[in-house]
Amino acid sequence: MPMRHCSAIFLYLGFVFLPGALMAPWIYELTQWMTSYSPGLAWLADKPFHRFLSRSLLLMALLGLRPFLNAIGIRTWHEAGLKRSPQAWSQFVQGTLLGFASLTVIVALTILGNAVDPRLANDLGHIPGHLANALLAAATVSLLEELLFRGAIFGGLRKSLSWPAALVVSSLIYAALHFIDRAAPTSSIDWASGLIALGSMLSSFGHPEKLMPGLMNLAVAGAILGTAYQRTGTLFLPIGLHAGWIFWIKSYGFLFKQRGVEAHWFWGGHKLIDGWVATPVLLTMLVWMVRGGTSGSCSTTPDPGPGQTRA
Repeated sequence: MPMRHCSAIFLYLGFVFLPGALMAPWIYELTQWMTSYSPGLAWLADKPFHRFLSRSLLLMALLGLRPFLNAIGIRTWHEAGLKRSPQAWSQFVQGTLLGFASLTVIVALTILGNAVDPRLANDLGHIPGHLANALLAAATVSLLEELLFRGAIFGGLRKSLSWPAALVVSSLIYAALHFIDRAAPTSSIDWASGLIALGSMLSSFGHPEKLMPGLMNLAVAGAILGTAYQRTGTLFLPIGLHAGWIFWIKSYGFLFKQRGVEAHWFWGGHKLIDGWVATPVLLTMLVWMVRGGTSGSCSTTPDPGPGQTRA
């Protein structure tokens, strides 16, 4: 029944956000206490509270992922899209190059539009550290998020809905969760600070003028990733796409500094895909993917669920 899968999804999100928000102040205070005995942890204790909140939410997401997959009928990682395939490596590489190239177009447009300046202050000595951090973020975030949003949420909805309907719903969930703003600075931390910060992070949804084009672009990005999963039957192509995007987004602020904030609505901010200049690039990529742009090298498709037809 569709309601069972939808209920499982919203229960899972509730499990992530409510306990995660309540646990964040305890993690923050524990870190401060540990610093008094181990000064080497001062760099961690000095992080803003919203970083502790985001890590707490991620921890709850990981803890609840396996029970959530069981609840929606996905019993193995194979069913979640991590299946062995002779094309796995080529799909991953293809996705990484495609993701990197698509954001390169957006970066090139911002350069041509004189919206950014190069960061000449970053000397060669900073490059190895940046590359290590960017590669680590690209590898971990792409794997975890594709397993959650495409393998679990899209895969679970696809069991009850037609795959286009499941794609729309899962992409909107993906966009909404990624559109949450950073929490406002917190002067003091108590048991409710996580809930207050979470409310601050959700504040953008009360201001429709802040939703476009960022929310739409994120939904299109989610649809690209979901279609890549639908077309190939595995998560390797979307993981590669996602990794290529994350690497560029992490590198964007390292390589360039933006000129003011007045035109961020058009050129985008530090997230790179939150401006109108990214919209035609992402839409073109989605149309190409829907029309079978990867079919030449990726021939498998996932087993359809009830009410679903093969692409």
